[in-house]
Amino acid sequence: MKEKISQLFDYGDGIAVPGQAPAFDPGEIKELTMQMIHGEHAAPKRVRAVRCASRTLLIAAILASLFSVTALAAGLSIHQRRQAELRERKQIDAHQVTDYVEFDAAEDAAGVTLLSTINDGAEQVVYLNLSPVEADEVYDPGMLRMLDPQEARRYYLLEVEGTEGYGMLEYTPTDWDFPPEEMETVTLESGYVLEQPTPEAMHRKLMASCYDEQSKTLTLKGYVPADRLTQGEAVRLHVVLMEMGNGPDDDRRLIRDFGTVELTSTQQTVKTVRFDTPLLFRNEETGETGEVLGVELSYESVSWLVRYDSMMELCTRPADDATEEEKQAHARLVQSWLQAQDTLVQNAKLNFADGSSMNAPGLLGSSYADGEEKLIGGLGERTLDLNAVVSVTVCGETIPIP
Repeated sequence: MKEKISQLFDYGDGIAVPGQAPAFDPGEIKELTMQMIHGEHAAPKRVRAVRCASRTLLIAAILASLFSVTALAAGLSIHQRRQAELRERKQIDAHQVTDYVEFDAAEDAAGVTLLSTINDGAEQVVYLNLSPVEADEVYDPGMLRMLDPQEARRYYLLEVEGTEGYGMLEYTPTDWDFPPEEMETVTLESGYVLEQPTPEAMHRKLMASCYDEQSKTLTLKGYVPADRLTQGEAVRLHVVLMEMGNGPDDDRRLIRDFGTVELTSTQQTVKTVRFDTPLLFRNEETGETGEVLGVELSYESVSWLVRYDSMMELCTRPADDATEEEKQAHARLVQSWLQAQDTLVQNAKLNFADGSSMNAPGLLGSSYADGEEKLIGGLGERTLDLNAVVSVTVCGETIPIP
């Protein structure tokens, strides 16, 4: 493992704004994890500390009480109950999500059990159960407090066998609203001020929605990068609980090995609409103009296809012998385009057949191909009803979706 998991919590010097305290976003960990998995030579990723937009989880908080009695009475396993909750929460049936795949999970087997998966374009998203997990092992591993950087922390990690690096599994609580008295302000080493739930409040939420005390089962979510999967071929996923420090590579300790499980990648349904005439957006800092060429809609994401003159400069890092001034100039260019892209998406909307609309989801990352950049916005625990989208509004123009 070339990089420490603890590196995921470094927001970067000179990027975060001291004194600013955005609401805690559990989706943040996905982006940081992907940076570690894809390695240091991946295309530049956006850092959400500079973003004004925030994402919220829209979920049904009553599901736990609904299934705790009726599902048990029906004799369902904890795995089947979690599958039912996920299907309802993500509106799989209501939105006719054909890409969502559930696995046979009738038995309450120990170890790792795959519940379901869906391809969001950038990753194969997996939901899984781990058991046995003790109640005191249900905790946030440090992305909330980020206190002593030398303090060892424990992480639930997912690895694709035969590849390097781990990804951190994340919780998917059904209720992420905290009253003011359960929030605290923490100042990071970089000087960045973060507003977040207290560890006690966080633990209570996780216990209520992600943990089953009777079976000692914990439900988590993970991501397998698309470049580690070949369509139709199976890979082995290995899940462990590991204690990590900030020391050398051997400064880690395996707490529990939950074993492996087999996963085969699935198809992604994508509706692509190319605009007849490119729409223009502006980088206010550099004065450059970019073009929006079209939009891609899937059940899990909304992506914008764009192009601008300095696009390829963002894909490369300054040369090793570049001066500090050249490196700073490149960093400013990257940040200016990330801000321009965020502004573009913040002002975009999806319009539905019933007359309603929703803001376009915030950006999680991007990819480059054939001289274009795809700006990928993730829907989190929601899904999109592809048949209900009739148009998109971007750059002040409304474009029909056939």
